[in-house]
Amino acid sequence: MAKFLAIHTLLNPVTLEEATVLGKKAKAKTTVDAYWVKSWAQLNNHRKIVRIFCEWNAKDIDAIRGVIAQMPEFPLDGIYPMATVDSEEFSGHVFMRKKILRILFYSRQIICGRKKNSILNTDRLIYV
Repeated sequence: MAKFLAIHTLLNPVTLEEATVLGKKAKAKTTVDAYWVKSWAQLNNHRKIVRIFCEWNAKDIDAIRGVIAQMPEFPLDGIYPMATVDSEEFSGHVFMRKKILRILFYSRQIICGRKKNSILNTDRLIYV
C-alpha cells in the first residue's frame, strides 16, 4: 500500500480532547483499502489544534476520500502522496545495513552495485 498525507485545517481551534472524538470516528471508519496510521497536530499560542496532518496507508487517494467523506464535520484541505525519511538512514553504519537488508534474497549470491563483476556471498553477511 502507498502512503498518503491528508491535511485538515480546522475552522475553529479545538482542544486535544475535542479532537479525540474525530480521531476515534476516523479510526472506526478505516477499511482494508484505507488505514489511518497516525497524526501530527499544529497548535496555536493557546495550545489548541488548528491543523491536523494525518498519515494514511491506502490503495489510492479515492479510498481515503471515501473514509473522510463519512465525516462531513472534518474539513479536508487535500490528500497527497508521501514518503517518510528517518534521519538515522543518513548515518553511515545504519545506512549500509538498511541498504544490505533491502537486497532481495532470491539467490545465494548477489551482484554488488559498484563493481559489476564482484559477487557478495550472503552467507557471510552479519547483521547487527
